[in-house]
Amino acid sequence: MIVLSPEFLFKFTKYSVAIVYSWPHYKNYPRNEKIKLNIKWLILWLISISASLSTCYSVFIKANIDRLMSLYYIPATGICVQSPIKMIIFKIQSKKFKYFFEEMENYVYEAQSEEKSIFNRYANLYGVVHIGYTILVYLASIVTVLVSIVSHQALPSEIEYPFNVDKHPILDIIYFLQLIQLCQCSSSLAVECQMAVLLWYIAARFEILGSAMKSVCSPDKFDNWIENHQELLCMYFYSYTEEIIDLFKYIYLLTVISIIIPIIFGGIMIQLDASLALKIQIMGYVGASIAQLFIIAWPSEILSRAVRLKKLNINT
Repeated sequence: MIVLSPEFLFKFTKYSVAIVYSWPHYKNYPRNEKIKLNIKWLILWLISISASLSTCYSVFIKANIDRLMSLYYIPATGICVQSPIKMIIFKIQSKKFKYFFEEMENYVYEAQSEEKSIFNRYANLYGVVHIGYTILVYLASIVTVLVSIVSHQALPSEIEYPFNVDKHPILDIIYFLQLIQLCQCSSSLAVECQMAVLLWYIAARFEILGSAMKSVCSPDKFDNWIENHQELLCMYFYSYTEEIIDLFKYIYLLTVISIIIPIIFGGIMIQLDASLALKIQIMGYVGASIAQLFIIAWPSEILSRAVRLKKLNINT
């Protein structure tokens, strides 16, 4: 049986979202290093923008030729637009995200044995789904490339461009850029796991508080529990949780809107008389979108359940 740890999930998530720069950097880099990081971020952001613009252009061009075939590009557009917008949100709110994730990692790394056991249990309960979802979204990109090779497509995605891409070296450059853009799409879908980790952490903190109450057997311990209780309420209910909600609501709104589009139009495309390779790619888009919706809703339900259980334990 595979045993997962919070530390492993942190590292796994960092690598899975590395190409969209959503996990904040904690180190105080020198000025030269910061400039290099900003240049890398800008290059990757421009690449993600080019993917969004090219898919939107494809929808416009195909709509004038074959409206049914233009539906193929709508699911791809819904996924591609997530990367540049999420990168912008994380860039603007980088200081807040740095505070939240740094506090989470420091607390988990320095947790006591009883707290560590609860964090490990959460990692093993929900980490499998976390890792499975991430593998799924990256596998969707790999399948897209493999299907294009088997079906002898010139490019992984049959996207229209306002210039000729049939000749070398333009074809090679576009092929390389599409590989990067597919990785960015998968990474932007994996961002939901990064958000889920933070929600799971808050739920675990509430469970730790509830378990600590059961061990109260003296007035001194009860006073300590009250102090921790008030600290947790003030930090997570009033400031911490509200701050997270303010940050998450824009990302989740973007995600829900971009999920509905691929699911609706992707379902229509699957029913149409299209090629098998096209249907496989569409099914990958739809499957990834449904899984993304689940990853958004599940951690929120876990957090609300943890809060309800804590209140029940206190009342009883």
